[in-house]
Amino acid sequence: MTTKPLARFWQALEDIPEATADRREWSLRLKDDWPEVVSYLTEAGRLAGEIACPSPGDDGCPRKVVKHGDGRYRAVCGNKPAECDPIELTVEEITYVTLDRKKLASAVCKILDAVPEPYVRPQRSVSFVGSHGVAAGLEIPVILLIPGPMTEVSLATLPDSDRPSAILIPTPGSIPNEIRMSLRAAGHHVLALNDICCLDSKHRLVGVQPADVLLATLREKLLASRAPKKSGRAWNLPAGTRWENVTFEFIAKEVLLVKVRGQPTRRIEPDQFGMKSKHSGKPTGAWTLLRSIVHRRGELTWTPSKTVSVRRQKQILSRKLVELFGIKDDPLPAGPGESYVARFSTIYSVRTLKTDDNEVSS
Repeated sequence: MTTKPLARFWQALEDIPEATADRREWSLRLKDDWPEVVSYLTEAGRLAGEIACPSPGDDGCPRKVVKHGDGRYRAVCGNKPAECDPIELTVEEITYVTLDRKKLASAVCKILDAVPEPYVRPQRSVSFVGSHGVAAGLEIPVILLIPGPMTEVSLATLPDSDRPSAILIPTPGSIPNEIRMSLRAAGHHVLALNDICCLDSKHRLVGVQPADVLLATLREKLLASRAPKKSGRAWNLPAGTRWENVTFEFIAKEVLLVKVRGQPTRRIEPDQFGMKSKHSGKPTGAWTLLRSIVHRRGELTWTPSKTVSVRRQKQILSRKLVELFGIKDDPLPAGPGESYVARFSTIYSVRTLKTDDNEVSS
């Protein structure tokens, strides 16, 4: 696949305040790259009142744009006497054009294999644009940072600044080195668009390497920080795993088989889920409730006298399952009437089940 670097485009984003200038200035800066990157720009809805002078000097610069009675536009020197000849302009040349941040954000998300954020705000120098999934419930925020020459950048300007993020800037020089160092010290990973992407033959931005390579440093750190011994997770499931992909099968009162689509089946006992009492050595109420839900084919109902205790145990179980599997949604949402209905699938292979406070006879 034929690709082309876009050094002029990224440099223009670094140099032009708010990434907004008249079409004439963009085309002069981008030169031969203009036809290929114009799709990443959009009209700003107004005309320029002045343009940059080809030979800048004195207080008469930049040149003022004057509209004549016949509809023609001309840029004139502000010095008296004039030091430069006037420039004839078209309305297209003086139309303000700005970076299409939503389109650039969409392209960045494709390059980094990220789920796009649907509400990217235009004209923002710093925007959260999406999330790269590392494992179930474990994501890397992707932030597009285009400060230009006018915006001060610090940790306080970043959304989700307390979460390790991938921060995309136009070129390595887009932010001062001390700011880059502070971002890295805070756990963020700074990537220059000039280094990680280019234009393909269909004028689309593409990555020079796969997303998991570009984000390898952050991915490794996050996975290490969420290792089971530290986080309490049963294991790190693939990004995008849902409760609907999980099946719980009890083959004995204290033996659970956990099946996740595309993953090896695991044999779990209460202590491996942190659901065994250290004092009595017996399964906790959360384990008992889970077994009862599986036995009842994923639906839990109760009598009014047990409402408070069942709801309390359900909250404990839901919180524990989210912690163990990293899937954010509530695994046991409320069902019709007084009930909870499991999002996961259930199989109960135990022949008998003694009745206790949270269970029913089989």
